[in-house]
Amino acid sequence: MTILITGGTGGVGKNLQTSFQRNNLSGLFVGREGGKYDLTCYDKTRQLFLDTRPTTVVFLSANVGGIGYNKANPASLIRDNLLMGINMLDAAVEFNIRNLYITSTCCSYPKFCSIPQKEDDLWNGFPEETNSGYGISKKTIIKMSQDYREQFGLKTTCFILANLYGLYDTFDPNRSHVVPALIKKFIEAKETNKPFVECWGTGKASRDLLFSGDVCDIITKSIINHFDYHDPINVGSGSDITIYDLAHLIKELTGYHGNIVFTGEVSDGQPKRLLDTSRAKKLLNWTATTTLTDGLKQTIAWYQENREYR
Repeated sequence: MTILITGGTGGVGKNLQTSFQRNNLSGLFVGREGGKYDLTCYDKTRQLFLDTRPTTVVFLSANVGGIGYNKANPASLIRDNLLMGINMLDAAVEFNIRNLYITSTCCSYPKFCSIPQKEDDLWNGFPEETNSGYGISKKTIIKMSQDYREQFGLKTTCFILANLYGLYDTFDPNRSHVVPALIKKFIEAKETNKPFVECWGTGKASRDLLFSGDVCDIITKSIINHFDYHDPINVGSGSDITIYDLAHLIKELTGYHGNIVFTGEVSDGQPKRLLDTSRAKKLLNWTATTTLTDGLKQTIAWYQENREYR
């Protein structure tokens, strides 16, 4: 079995390398390689498959960022993610891939959705506006993967991921998600004795925050067992936390003693996110094992040792 991991040099990919090592698996972890393997171009996607000749593929690649990045780049997000997904499915058919594992996003769920969000709710409404381009592109790929299974016999499994954080996260303020953005803000505020830290939104929205290492566990387990399933599978932590409480928790864990000011600017995004993970438990006997506090401690410690990482 030759396992190709696209987006393998990103945050989840680097954590997946650790999971592979722990389970005695080997894989080809590939990024854009200076544009050589740009998955928005089918010729370059095809070249990647020619060069690696995989039997199993993990599709982690995405154009993705935090809420500010999403608001600034809606066209690029829907275009790039659709192209990457389409090209990956077409290449998987052409090269007779045994299993294709696709990571999708909780941003695909309707803005106003029953809680916890179940996989069957995916098409019951329009995504939250600031994430809509990204969310629509990713759930379109879920539907396409089901149709490729029906027409071409392609074995695809789609994992709908909660909001990820963890080691090797993106801390660049132009692209970062809420956890790395807050960690960076509080550490820098502590170091400069800043009297307050400003946070976007109102703090009322809640998020299901999933440690990247836990995601890698379910992906690795699926590969080992050649698992495939026709419908999407939620992968979440099993609980949610308001951004207000998250900010105060990160403040405590970083040792910052100033104040927190919620500015109301940008947006709260989706009002509430919490994934129903009963399908993952039933099919793969998987549940997240890393508590939020432990995951945040690990992420903070990692960032403090890798400040140059962006």
